[in-house]
Amino acid sequence: MQKLNKKDATLFDRSLDLFSKQRYQQSLKLIRLLLKKKPQHAECLAVEALNLVKLNNHEEALTKMSTAIELNDSSKLCLHVAAIVHREKRDYQRSLYFYQKALHNALEEDLENLLYDKTFVLAQVQDYAELKTTCASLCRLNAKNETYHIALAHAAYLNQDYSLAIQTLKMILNTFTIEERTNARVLTLLISLLLQLGDSSTADAYLSKYEQMILPKETLFRLRAMVFESKGLYRDAFYTRLVLLRKNPSCKTYLEDCISCIQHVFDMSNLKSVIQFFDVLKQNLSSEAFMFSIHSLQYLTTEPQIFKEITMQILEMANSRNIMLFPLIQDLLEQRKQLVCLVKDCVHEYLNNLQTTKMHPTKFLNALVFQSCCYETEGDLNSALQKIDEAICHSPTLPDLYVLRAKLVFKLGHLEKSLTDLSIAHELNYADQPIAIELAKTLLKLDKNQDAYEVLARFTKDEFNGVIGYLRSVECLWFFVEDGESLERQGIYHTALKRFYTVLEILEDHDTERFELYPECSERLLYEEYDSLVNMCNKLWDSEEYLLAVGGALRILLKVNDTPNSKYGKDQAYFESLSDAEKYTFEKKCLSDAKRNFVTEEKRTILKESGNEVNSYTVDKDHDGTMLIRSKHPLRIALRFLKRINWESVDINHCVRKLGTAVYERLGFHQKAAFLAPMNNINKL
Repeated sequence: MQKLNKKDATLFDRSLDLFSKQRYQQSLKLIRLLLKKKPQHAECLAVEALNLVKLNNHEEALTKMSTAIELNDSSKLCLHVAAIVHREKRDYQRSLYFYQKALHNALEEDLENLLYDKTFVLAQVQDYAELKTTCASLCRLNAKNETYHIALAHAAYLNQDYSLAIQTLKMILNTFTIEERTNARVLTLLISLLLQLGDSSTADAYLSKYEQMILPKETLFRLRAMVFESKGLYRDAFYTRLVLLRKNPSCKTYLEDCISCIQHVFDMSNLKSVIQFFDVLKQNLSSEAFMFSIHSLQYLTTEPQIFKEITMQILEMANSRNIMLFPLIQDLLEQRKQLVCLVKDCVHEYLNNLQTTKMHPTKFLNALVFQSCCYETEGDLNSALQKIDEAICHSPTLPDLYVLRAKLVFKLGHLEKSLTDLSIAHELNYADQPIAIELAKTLLKLDKNQDAYEVLARFTKDEFNGVIGYLRSVECLWFFVEDGESLERQGIYHTALKRFYTVLEILEDHDTERFELYPECSERLLYEEYDSLVNMCNKLWDSEEYLLAVGGALRILLKVNDTPNSKYGKDQAYFESLSDAEKYTFEKKCLSDAKRNFVTEEKRTILKESGNEVNSYTVDKDHDGTMLIRSKHPLRIALRFLKRINWESVDINHCVRKLGTAVYERLGFHQKAAFLAPMNNINKL
């Protein structure tokens, strides 16, 4: 390896210093001056790669880093940079490989920095067992650093090693003086884990001893309620949680906690207390009395008279407030099917009473709609449609009725009729965004993409690539799935693949956010915030939208891999009929058209502020997927879609399993393919 003289070594150190101050352009400029003199110096190439990756030039950074490793595969700096470059490219397993190599070659004084860096990647891949081990190693290397002990407690908690977490948290309380709010979170987690392990007496003792240190006060009340529940004192727990609900009536979590206490009382066959608790809720939060009455229905099925009275009260309250009742009660009815018949009978009686007394138009309409929705929940779609038709005859200018009918006729398989009803609803209220969204979804299902864009344009801001750019910025997953599937059906494969790829990018952005927040969450023990973020990311990766995007992307990428000319989609037959010279001209025209469209769109979205041209939007240079579908390695893109799928999930549909198997077979990963789909016939795609 080329060695640096004293002057060059000073320049090298100066470049590293600039990098540490986040002055990447200046650091890059200095290191490139050195590389002109020492083009084969591995560590200079590594520093160049480090700056390039921070400037988002990932491909060049990867090339430089690979060259550096070839020149010196034992340099701790080169290996550390390789780990960082792969980490920034979101290739976390490869990053961990280089961290391990760097640790193997590192001096003792370098271990702490490398191990601490490694924890971020381990958290990202959710390898909590190894994360716990690494944090324990950090604690042994520097036992006086409270940050490492807090990180160990957090890692043990994530790994569900609650005994170690409790032991570490107790040690932190007794040994270190830490920031007030972090100390409060240490106490909160300690008490919560003690309760989870069933040690309510110790938890109660800690709560009594450190009561003044627990912040905020809402957390103190929450912990008290948890202690009461652990002792079976559900009445005390209910009234404690009621204090929180009164302070924040709109908090769904606090309401669910109160309902959970009521459920425990109900399980103890104490219906009288259940009714009493709901009366207390109505008295303390009269504005939410309507919702409490709805929640109480699930506990009153054994008391038909009380059930009937409450249902009639709900109907009257809905009418007096002009509320469409069914959307509020729909979730409850779908979860507890036995309620549907009881509710429907009450509504039927309510309708009969209206018809025998003086007619009240609004009450009659709401009862008809509610009755229709009950039939729908039971699966009797024709009866539900009949009731909605009655309601529309009664009030032909109410948009929501047409939306309900559109949903029913769609379930019956009449897509065009559903579109007609949604169009009427949209014309009756152009400003209603939910109606516009339903209309756009239906238009996309009918492959009327441009019409869907025009409907959505009324609710979007003017950004690069218009409606598409705005919907990307607000992470509208359903649109990219529906539009991608529509474009795929039409043979516009390049843009369809781009739509599915956008879903992947959005989810990867959330993962990056999780990576960036982990250090702060670990150091300050923001365990609830981190749990919430991890759960959200996992739900997104397991979501139906992502699985549909994976299915669409794999279908296209497999076609392009097996038949490269299929990238032209509906123009494939035409392209194959051309001569070689004509094919070259056609391909060149496709690329130039994409470039021209990009330039036109970029100019349109340039804003002039104070005389200076400022591009205020995120610009995607391949916004229509022309370059993406021309990738030399389409199956590598397919692997990016596949690597985050939880194959053990029962919700993974057969189509995605079969496509995934096909990708692994073509790449030669036969063991993985055999594990995924032992029963699949992968030739029938």
